[in-house]
Amino acid sequence: MSNKTLFFLGYNAAGYLPQWFNKDEFQGVDFHFIDNGNQTLPPSIQEMHYYTTEENLGCGGGWNLICDIAFNHLGLEKVLIGEEDAQFNQEMLDALWDYAEPDRLMTTYGNGFGFALFCIHKDLFKKVGRFDENYLYAASEDADYKVRCTNAGVAVHCMEADPSLNGHSTSFDPASPRSAVEQHNKDYFKLKWGHDFIGEWESVYYKQAFDNNPPFVFDPLFLEKYGERVAFPSESAYIKFIETKQ
Repeated sequence: MSNKTLFFLGYNAAGYLPQWFNKDEFQGVDFHFIDNGNQTLPPSIQEMHYYTTEENLGCGGGWNLICDIAFNHLGLEKVLIGEEDAQFNQEMLDALWDYAEPDRLMTTYGNGFGFALFCIHKDLFKKVGRFDENYLYAASEDADYKVRCTNAGVAVHCMEADPSLNGHSTSFDPASPRSAVEQHNKDYFKLKWGHDFIGEWESVYYKQAFDNNPPFVFDPLFLEKYGERVAFPSESAYIKFIETKQ
């Protein structure tokens, strides 16, 4: 039986990770670290370092890049994705891995922080699509994906683990006012789906988004932050990643 594979997505808490994480305490798991923040990595993280992005991809973009690497480059069937500040144990990883199938996705922490650690199947990613990178940095991109999963007939389950295990580090750009970006993401969610965020996803009817799924349009604030693009940042990052492996 092949090992599980977990990719950490890090931005500004690489120094926190060694305080709680020791890869030797886990069995049957290969750990890799994607640095999304050009951090100075402690030696224990350097051992797992896989790639450093040239710009901040945010959560959605970072998750897309990891899925591209896992499914297209490594040929994996499923992959665990965790933030560098989200604590877990072997039992959590086993449960996430065993649950993940083409028609169901498992997340971890309660109080809205489920996607700080999750497991996704390649066929589910292909069916539902990429995370929408018009949601900048970190806010509402997970809510958007839950809606799209519901519309695609995919179950999203959260094990409701103690949310205090998530250290709440962030991929927000220090130069960007966080409150303004979070409000933008909420407004974009409402524009896209027709109403505000509601917590009870399984019991609420959602109309189809106003555009394609995922949207092949760039939101104005996205263009303000990233400039004119022909592709979302994760797609450009994956091309650069492949170039480094040649």
